[in-house]
Amino acid sequence: MRFEEKEKYKEGVRVNCDKKPSEERRWMQYYPEMMLRMIQKPDCTVWEYLERHCPGMDVAAIHYYGEDITWKTVFEESEKCAKSLKAMGFGEGDQIPVFFRLVPNFIYLLLAAGAGCEAVNNNQLDRVQSFLEKHNCKARFTVGYGSSEGGSNLTFQMAPKAIHNGNVGVPMPLNDMGVFKPGTQEELGYNEMGEICTSGPGNMLGYDRRSATAKTLQTHADGKIWLHTGDIGYVDEDGVFYVLNRGAAHRFGGGELAVLPMENRLADAKIKGIKDEFFVLIEDEDHDGYFVPYLYVVLEDGYSVEDITEAVQFCLEPYMFPVEILAIDERPFFHFKTNRIELSKELKKKSSIAE
Repeated sequence: MRFEEKEKYKEGVRVNCDKKPSEERRWMQYYPEMMLRMIQKPDCTVWEYLERHCPGMDVAAIHYYGEDITWKTVFEESEKCAKSLKAMGFGEGDQIPVFFRLVPNFIYLLLAAGAGCEAVNNNQLDRVQSFLEKHNCKARFTVGYGSSEGGSNLTFQMAPKAIHNGNVGVPMPLNDMGVFKPGTQEELGYNEMGEICTSGPGNMLGYDRRSATAKTLQTHADGKIWLHTGDIGYVDEDGVFYVLNRGAAHRFGGGELAVLPMENRLADAKIKGIKDEFFVLIEDEDHDGYFVPYLYVVLEDGYSVEDITEAVQFCLEPYMFPVEILAIDERPFFHFKTNRIELSKELKKKSSIAE
């Protein structure tokens, strides 16, 4: 495999520095050579692979809410699903858009047809690690990056760097990753902020809408198909990736509203009276194509928004100042993510009423 890429690093001196990050692949320095030699890409379907490595038809393949589902059941149900798809007119090579609502049902469909959470700020990371330590858990909490379109996980935490400030680790060995100028296929250099894109065996075949597929999956000049994630971040000089925001968001008058760095400014300041904080961006109704930030805070007992406003502004650049600071009892979640969508709807409604 790509273990020979480690030869690019000799006595700590990098070569081929004129290449772009996705070509140089500096992250390979963190993978043990033995691990890379063992990596294989099976030349078969998922079904065939599982058949070859099945430990026994009566062995439990899935433990689902107290129920053991055997390999025999998995194969039988997948076979039924495949026959049903064939009866409906689907053939080999057809792409089938699906919504995986139930487990284990989706596995049967996956085998028949073939083949999260959110970015967290430094405050959240520290609270999780503190929780683990208080409960005598010696595990180290880490952060990765991925997407359904990219085949789930895209990065590992292999580099000896702090798991803070958007650090999501290094790409997996078979993946190519790079940062591109948003809206283009122009790859940027190290420490330049842009859109994170990936090319690898885990990339999806497409969406059910061709227009969406064409926008997300693009064939670049190198001949590879790249997945344009829409996530904004950068890769440092060691090949470590940092994810900072979902989509580019500029404020009228200048300034990029990158949510995670803005939240980390407040998190690192450890402002007295604030237990939790996060930003929500909405479209600037007075200036098309621009955004404005609102700050939500969970306050300690006895504190008010007025008590923390000056400290908040001290930590932020003027263009980052929130239109309003809103106190809430707790961070709202929906499907393991901060429910920014619902909050943005409320803000837009509130803004329209005020007008």
